[in-house]
Amino acid sequence: LSRLALIFLGLLLSLALLEAGFRILYPNPSPRLINQGLQFHPIYELAFTPNAAGWNTSLRGEYSTYVKFNSHGLRGPELPYPKPDTTYRILVLGDSVTAALQVPEAETFVRRLESQLRQQYPALNIEVINAGVVGYGTDNALAYFVNEGYRYEPDLLLLAFFIGNDLTDNIWRPVYR
Repeated sequence: LSRLALIFLGLLLSLALLEAGFRILYPNPSPRLINQGLQFHPIYELAFTPNAAGWNTSLRGEYSTYVKFNSHGLRGPELPYPKPDTTYRILVLGDSVTAALQVPEAETFVRRLESQLRQQYPALNIEVINAGVVGYGTDNALAYFVNEGYRYEPDLLLLAFFIGNDLTDNIWRPVYR
């Protein structure tokens, strides 16, 4: 009986040490926004959930960023579909590199592009819309533009293409067959 008690105590102590180790290595076990913020879309497969907000944190704690999506499920300010007459509008399509959930919104290349263009052309009202979604290939981006993105009436459409996975995204899970 005493040997069983020692074995049980040893197992309990081992599990406690293992638990402590995981809590040190992975301090925040709560669900990540990247999983909570994505939803299935019947046309372009993935979309961010409209009005979702929360902390996007890496498993190892390299970053922790508060991310918020507008009512259209895009990262950025709330913009109406119809473009004001005095506005030059750019729509940026892309994947996780464009969405940039690892950094504050002001640090995304989309926001930086808008800021630099406004500095360079102060007389123009320039809006740059971030339509990047985690997991998008070029086929998802095209489906988004054809079904919704065109409604923003962009003057310029930019496709941010990441050679590291956009081609394989189109092969493994094609929207168009």
